[in-house]
Amino acid sequence: MAFIQIRRNLLALSLVLAACASQQQSFSLQQLEGSWWSDSDSPTAAFAIHDGQIWLDSNSQFHALKLERGSVLVYDPGFGEIRRTIVECSRRRLVLEDERGTKTTYIRRASIP
Repeated sequence: MAFIQIRRNLLALSLVLAACASQQQSFSLQQLEGSWWSDSDSPTAAFAIHDGQIWLDSNSQFHALKLERGSVLVYDPGFGEIRRTIVECSRRRLVLEDERGTKTTYIRRASIP
């Protein structure tokens, strides 16, 4: 009888943990505003976010930026839509994943006083 109770408790615990793990943190474009560097030795930022737009160092242009489901950045630099999932965002660090979850990018924000 005790075995059945333990088994039920473990099943309930696993369901709660799975539900918690599936909840993604939600972000806003205001939290992401600023300049972000992937290489701290570079004199220019990899990208910057301002007023719902993203500026890319790769082509030195602004592009429309959307935030879907509170954690997916979506923009089109002219050769097709790019989607990046925000894994973590703090005052100084941003962690992004590609759509397949196979590439993780760590980016640092410019110094904030």
